[in-house]
Amino acid sequence: LGDLYTQIGQSAMARSIAAKGLLLAPGDLRLLELAAVDALHIGDHERVAIAGKKESGPITSPEFTQGNGPRILLVGTYQQRASDMDLQYMSVFHKKLSEAGYSAEVQSTPQPDPRGFDFVHFFGMAQPHQTLAQIKAVRTLSPDIPLFLTPFFSNLADATWCGQTVTKIFTLQPVEDWEKQLAEISGGKSPSRDDVRPTQNAFFERRSATSVIQRNILAMADQICPFSGAEQLEIERYFGRSFPASPIPCGVDEALIRASSRDAFTKRYGAKDFILMIGPIEPIRNQLTALYALRGGSTQIVIIGEHVNGDYASLCRKVAPRNTLFLNRLPDDMLASAFKAARVLLVPGWAEPENSSAIQAMLSGCSLALTDRIGDRAGLAGCAHFFSPENVPAMKGAISQAMISFTTKAKEREQLASQLAARHGWSNVITQSINAYEAAACLRA
Repeated sequence: LGDLYTQIGQSAMARSIAAKGLLLAPGDLRLLELAAVDALHIGDHERVAIAGKKESGPITSPEFTQGNGPRILLVGTYQQRASDMDLQYMSVFHKKLSEAGYSAEVQSTPQPDPRGFDFVHFFGMAQPHQTLAQIKAVRTLSPDIPLFLTPFFSNLADATWCGQTVTKIFTLQPVEDWEKQLAEISGGKSPSRDDVRPTQNAFFERRSATSVIQRNILAMADQICPFSGAEQLEIERYFGRSFPASPIPCGVDEALIRASSRDAFTKRYGAKDFILMIGPIEPIRNQLTALYALRGGSTQIVIIGEHVNGDYASLCRKVAPRNTLFLNRLPDDMLASAFKAARVLLVPGWAEPENSSAIQAMLSGCSLALTDRIGDRAGLAGCAHFFSPENVPAMKGAISQAMISFTTKAKEREQLASQLAARHGWSNVITQSINAYEAAACLRA
């Protein structure tokens, strides 16, 4: 079984299986070999394994687009994942670079080839062993090429603990104790007494292979490009050091939003003036707590996102009010129409570093009820209502205020929307990215 996982490039799983197998066969040479693969070199091991497959090749490799100016290589991880927001964003970034007239190519392969390019831009650290191996491959072929990284970072140690604890509460505890148990999360309490909440600087207390590799990735980049100064500070706090950074706001398609109408979504799904939640249905998104908080209300709820965690999605459906509509991922034009048809965007998650949904909602005229874990809160100040994701009364209050301010603060949201369109529009994002590339090139020279 370990060999089979190795052959399909999943060496982390092969290493885990081998370690368990040694309990049954301590002297097995092949198991010893697999189990001895250092966590920091798993990516190299995978690259060798995949390169030997006859059917190997890039998972994502759009055609190279010829244009003017610098030639840019975009790199993402090569194993498909259920939650792949970083890869989706990279795909749109590539499209917008091409539309702006720049030469760009995507290589989501174990060994990206940077020769012939001026810059390499990596997206995400969700599978850090792969990303580190890709960076090593790039550095081997082009030691002096400037490397950039959009990290999509959030403190997943804390977010995962909170998400799992909420699931335990709704699964194991009596209904009448749910709200009390949720409130105790902020104090680090869990239904499992030996389950302690990680602290903010969990990197130093739980130095997992994942966080060690992530720190190496950040250190090897010439510039990291977080979506906001807030994300940059979170990275510095978590890893205990600073990295050269050029914050670049997340891009949104303001032209698509401007051209969209609520009619398409309302006609297709029969919903309007509803509370909208967007994103994969999984514990760190905290839809379960939000649905519990919304019980007893009369406003329709629409949730758009993949069911990446089947058990959690089933629990969400069990807790959800009857007037809840669950939809899978929608095409961009229909999603834009959904924003226009909604009254309030609710973002309840434990980790939301990339706040494009809030930006799109604001450009669409929605009112906002947002978790206080969202990135760049300052950019939405005055037009959003914030709450702590475990505080059910605070969440209810924020939703209620957002419903009221849909009418009372329409003018303020419209003024802020024009500023956000200029800041997060793709033309500005591409311009800032090219400026960051060229500035880093000057520093290397």
